[in-house]
Amino acid sequence: MTAHSAARVLAFAAAFGCAPKPPRTPAPTTTSAAFVEQSALDEITAARCNREEACENVGPARKYPSFGTCLTRLMPDSRAVTRFEDCPHGMADRAVTACVDEIHKEQCASPLDTIDPLAACAHSALCK
Repeated sequence: MTAHSAARVLAFAAAFGCAPKPPRTPAPTTTSAAFVEQSALDEITAARCNREEACENVGPARKYPSFGTCLTRLMPDSRAVTRFEDCPHGMADRAVTACVDEIHKEQCASPLDTIDPLAACAHSALCK
């Protein structure tokens, strides 16, 4: 390649943005407590609705016409019982797992309109 050709290639590259660009640095990510709490609340409520579905309480002409309806109806109770926003040091991840496990173990014969009676789902058990 001649000097003239090399100059034309460089001029073309510069004109059309082919010049090397500085590497992008990813924006710092933060996980807010509210996001983590909402995720735990979603997990607990989904576990409740999975149990309701396993107990044949979800579907047409059932207690909850759809899984989405179940989530909508049970979320307020899940929020009221867990009260993650009142945990002074945040919530304990392992405790959320224990709560979900306890929900899954509940027999269909026992009504679970609220998670209040489940020890692993009590506010005091869920806080750090």
